[in-house]
Amino acid sequence: MYRFLIVEDDRNAREQVTKYLEDTFPGALVLAAETVAEGEELIVKAEGPFDCVILDFKLPKQKGFLPDGDLSLCQRVREVMPTAIVAHVSAYLDDDAYLHDDQVLQEHYRTYHNKPAEPKAYLLPKNAKWVETLGKDLRQYLYGRSIGKQLDDLFGPQGQDASAWDGRVEWQSVGRPVRDTTYLLARVSHDIIARWEDLDEALKRRIRRLFRVVEEPGKPVRVGLL
Repeated sequence: MYRFLIVEDDRNAREQVTKYLEDTFPGALVLAAETVAEGEELIVKAEGPFDCVILDFKLPKQKGFLPDGDLSLCQRVREVMPTAIVAHVSAYLDDDAYLHDDQVLQEHYRTYHNKPAEPKAYLLPKNAKWVETLGKDLRQYLYGRSIGKQLDDLFGPQGQDASAWDGRVEWQSVGRPVRDTTYLLARVSHDIIARWEDLDEALKRRIRRLFRVVEEPGKPVRVGLL
């Protein structure tokens, strides 16, 4: 089950994102906060890490007790939930203001993290289709992360040749216990077929190196061992 946190002071935007995430990721836990302080409280009380935290860029200081608004909240997320993707949403649509916000965000990461944000943090303009764009980005990232991890479990991070494994093979990968490879192959194949349209090209290239992938117009992708 995916877990999301939205911190947004605009009620309509908050409800719009909540509904979209619940519809796009059935069964997901979606929590929403209006202020930085409420967001901080939900992070502290969370029973598990969030997969994504969505922050209205530069929430007004009076909206919470953290001195730098959502950037301080983002830093808090990074400290306690380092695997979470953080999406900052900017209300500025003109190029100069948007680029300024992006520069502020990148400078924050250079200052506090000394490297680009990982796993991912980015600035999203709040235009007419920003919720759909956010959903597309999240599907690509979250589904890709899940499938990538399954491939690592099966073949190791370097992506060994899938044709090396047939039937029930006892396989210890990157220090993990012995797994039922047949089950793992069936599961990842199912997920690849179900999520193919959402995956990025880099992951698709990796999958094609490991599996036989058949794509035909108007038909679901087919996946099998090489």
